[in-house]
Amino acid sequence: NYAYVDQVLTTIRSICYHNRSLRFYLIHSDFPNEWIKQLNKRIEKFDSEIINCRVTSEQISCYKTDISYTVFLRYFIADFVQEDKALYLDCDLVVTKNLDDLFATD
Repeated sequence: NYAYVDQVLTTIRSICYHNRSLRFYLIHSDFPNEWIKQLNKRIEKFDSEIINCRVTSEQISCYKTDISYTVFLRYFIADFVQEDKALYLDCDLVVTKNLDDLFATD
């Protein structure tokens, strides 16, 4: 949800400050493509990238659910993420150290 753009930026910045060579899958319905392109330019120096994973209202409308639209977007993770392993991190956190140990957890 683009209303959380400041939180998304804070989370991505804090992750990039402590980590390198990352791929962020931004699963959303309304972030502008130009904003994502600009952010990609900024995080290139961390050898990282944002993957634009837009979910349309048409994709969600076929499901009957009481879950909020933005929470329901999480169910699309498997449709976008190509890696065998990934960390799901919500946009309301600040990362204070390297994530390698957390990622290595089975």
